[in-house]
Amino acid sequence: MITDTPEVKALTLPEKREYIHGRLSSWSTVHNDLHEYIMVTDIPRTQNTNGMFINLMALKEPDIQSIYDRCLACESYTEITEITLTQEIPSPPKPKPIIQKIQLKKIPLTKTQKTLLALM
Repeated sequence: MITDTPEVKALTLPEKREYIHGRLSSWSTVHNDLHEYIMVTDIPRTQNTNGMFINLMALKEPDIQSIYDRCLACESYTEITEITLTQEIPSPPKPKPIIQKIQLKKIPLTKTQKTLLALM
């Protein structure tokens, strides 16, 4: 049986670690999403004022798998977002400014007010 789809190779644990490291190093969207994900899970980490550190070599296989799956999900979400953002959205026509004519009322001035205005 011949198919047009390429064969999907299952990654080994070291390959998954390398994939996660590459995504965390280069992609801020995945990095931000993973940071939030790791904060709410019980994945072992070290945290200080500089940020968070995860030793990928020390993590167990289920933890690596969950982070790997999250990377893949975030990657597909970002691809959809990028496709959506590249489509041109026509800008709405700019409304014309409304100009209103205002009629000023004449205010009667006292003799002192007239003198002061004349000095200016």
